[in-house]
Amino acid sequence: MQHFQYWMSQMPEEIKMKINRFYHWQDALRCLAGNVLVMQAFRRFTETGNILHHLVTNEFGKPALKGLQYNFNVSHSEELVICAVNTEGAIGVDAENIRPINVADYSSQLLPEERSRILSHTEPDAAFFDYWTEKEAVMKASGKGLGLGLDSFLVSDHQTYADQRQWYLLSVDLWENYAVHIAADHFLSATSCSIAEQFYFARGYKDPSGDRLIYSPVN
Repeated sequence: MQHFQYWMSQMPEEIKMKINRFYHWQDALRCLAGNVLVMQAFRRFTETGNILHHLVTNEFGKPALKGLQYNFNVSHSEELVICAVNTEGAIGVDAENIRPINVADYSSQLLPEERSRILSHTEPDAAFFDYWTEKEAVMKASGKGLGLGLDSFLVSDHQTYADQRQWYLLSVDLWENYAVHIAADHFLSATSCSIAEQFYFARGYKDPSGDRLIYSPVN
């Protein structure tokens, strides 16, 4: 419980209120972990105290940092919480735990070409979440989120054109049974060295009691 209370004490009042509004402790902990990762990540790029005090949101609800050019994005799924920071332009990250799904339930949100590729894949569940996280990452990077529309663009060969911009995608294969993609408006190197130079990755874990938050960087 001490770990949880410590990190909560670092949060601005508005974020504390948001965390306390969650009904399920798992959701509250994911939200807290995401903010902790943002705070920790930016210690590598700026000496502006607690960066969370500079958070603002755009008209679509995407958080940004007032007065700073760095962009960041956070995603979480099950036990994984990831934060990506881009010092060069727009950034979006999406993570999903790979699990059995019925692709037909998502037909209205998939383009015919996407649906065909997924269903013909040897591992359709993994293929679905690869496509899903790619598109979600682009929508988040654009700053419009769901306002951009899943069916408004097609991803091919880790690239797409959406919201009047070219986007490049990178798959992050660091965690088993998770699909994770990062989208940016400039080319992303596939080498781990370039990733470490451009992005900050971190993972938040929870213990079974839900009281402890453990911070572990991954580079």
